[in-house]
Amino acid sequence: MSTTIPTFPLSVLAAYAATPAGVLLLAREPATLPVPCFQPFRSSYYTLGLCLQGCAELQVNLETYRVEPGSLLVVPAHCIKQWRCRSADFASLDVLFTADFLPPAGGWQPVPFAYFNSTGPHLLPLQSGLYDRLQVAFEQLYRSYQEPHRHRTGLLQSKLQVLLYETDAAYTTSVDAATTGLPRAQVIARQFKQLVHTHCRVERHLAFYASQLCITPKHLTETVRVVTGRGAASLIAEAVTLEARLLLHNPALTVAQVADQLSFADQSAFGRYFRHTVGLSPSAYRQQL
Repeated sequence: MSTTIPTFPLSVLAAYAATPAGVLLLAREPATLPVPCFQPFRSSYYTLGLCLQGCAELQVNLETYRVEPGSLLVVPAHCIKQWRCRSADFASLDVLFTADFLPPAGGWQPVPFAYFNSTGPHLLPLQSGLYDRLQVAFEQLYRSYQEPHRHRTGLLQSKLQVLLYETDAAYTTSVDAATTGLPRAQVIARQFKQLVHTHCRVERHLAFYASQLCITPKHLTETVRVVTGRGAASLIAEAVTLEARLLLHNPALTVAQVADQLSFADQSAFGRYFRHTVGLSPSAYRQQL
């Protein structure tokens, strides 16, 4: 695994004709993208995708998803993600877009939709009717993307909005179906991961997350281990370490500033924590970049 977590803009995919610059559609994911997607990375664009065939494994923040035909992929901007593997026949229909591509009227932004909340599930299996309806919206957008038109940008903006609303309906229905009757342990583990992603920059103590879930730290540790096979503390440390690596990748930040952004008492405390989890001091880690 790479020791860096870069953030890629949509412009890095310009080789695939990202015109206009704020939106890009891929009918089938190319075998090789001009980004190291099999290593941890962030992107400044949003992603919606439908798996058409094959299978893949994707990690978003602390959650690992198996991508299979009939599933909907929704990934907000700035999540830490990594493709673990893809089958040789993997194919998907994807739209990548930036928030500023959407028309500014009314201050419309993608964030209010639940599926672009970074703490929600990022992959959902869809019932056949929902999948078919969503695929139609994807394909209509894709046709407008491929065909020349005097008002092409306006058409893309309007059809992207239609796709986002259709996705919201399909996502909400699927989340409700997936969470009905879910064992309590799985609910706790999922909520814990969501809390860690939200608060890891300021909270590293297990007691905080246990209090948010109204359970004891011991119960939280035991539950998370049963569901994930890992200790709750190790998941917190992984999230903090990922954030630390990302910040250390920015040469404009000193190690002391990184420590401050991650709410450590001082640079020394951050250095001890980072060395314990990574095996290198922050300065030595930077020298490897």
